[in-house]
Amino acid sequence: LFCFALAGLHVALSAHAKTVDVSDAAGLVAAIAGAAAGDEIVLADGTYTVQQSPKCTAAGTAGAPIVVRAAHPLQAKVVFDALEGFHVMGPFWRFEGLEVRGSCANDSDCEHAFHVVGAAHDFALVGCRLVDFNAQLKVNADQVSGAWVQPHHGLVEGCEVYDSHPRKT
Repeated sequence: LFCFALAGLHVALSAHAKTVDVSDAAGLVAAIAGAAAGDEIVLADGTYTVQQSPKCTAAGTAGAPIVVRAAHPLQAKVVFDALEGFHVMGPFWRFEGLEVRGSCANDSDCEHAFHVVGAAHDFALVGCRLVDFNAQLKVNADQVSGAWVQPHHGLVEGCEVYDSHPRKT
């Protein structure tokens, strides 16, 4: 009986997971805002110019992370003209094969490609390229329900991190 209950729970969770194909910046921001555990957000090849920081607040799980990935590695280029890029606050977010660039006229206006805070444990950044930010990846404690919480169990693997010019900050 216990095995049937677990199988039913797995089916119930899987039924809500979806693949969201994205082909423009507005679609990317909307897909992140509407993400749920187990969702896979797949970016088509191309350039996505974003002027606001997508808030990654949904909670993935160990068995159903939220995945944001390029359809073809490094062929989806997310270009931020914003203080920070992806603001990750929920657990189990995984980003794969993205190129993320800062393109602010003033270098001080492009701080982070990824800002991972508070309860965003088990964050993963795999096979990505992060270019032209003051700190490409920033991880901070944050208050969650009145208590200070810090992300843990993060993974950064196979990524390129660099600036194309000296930063004027």
